[in-house]
Amino acid sequence: MQKTVFTFGLISGLIIVVLGFATQALLMGDNGEMDMSKGEIFGYLTMIVALSMIFFGIRQFRDRHLSGLISFGQAFKVGFLIALIASAIYVIGWMVYYNTSETAHNFPAKYLEHMKEQWAASGISQDEINARSAGLAKTWNHIKIQ
Repeated sequence: MQKTVFTFGLISGLIIVVLGFATQALLMGDNGEMDMSKGEIFGYLTMIVALSMIFFGIRQFRDRHLSGLISFGQAFKVGFLIALIASAIYVIGWMVYYNTSETAHNFPAKYLEHMKEQWAASGISQDEINARSAGLAKTWNHIKIQ
């Protein structure tokens, strides 16, 4: 089980990190600004592709080690451990990126500005925009509301 869990956890984590960084590079415009409207879609697709490795890991463990039969508990344990390893790799990748990239430090403020534009375009009042902005800024306590 350990080899299967480690292999598929590593694959999943690397997919998240590599596709995450590739998405960042692809979404950067000529002016150095990120196209936030497509970022959400690419982010979710990356997670779906990476976390599908849980299914394939459980299936491989079932087929190779348990003669095609697996209990819910065993499947849950294998899936949980794969997700745990993938999550650890994601956190390590994000910490490296955050500590080596100016873009990562500026992301919360740029995302907040993007959301303000989206809310204004959808016809939300300025008071509601300010309230929502305060909520997001409170989540990211290190950015200042403008």
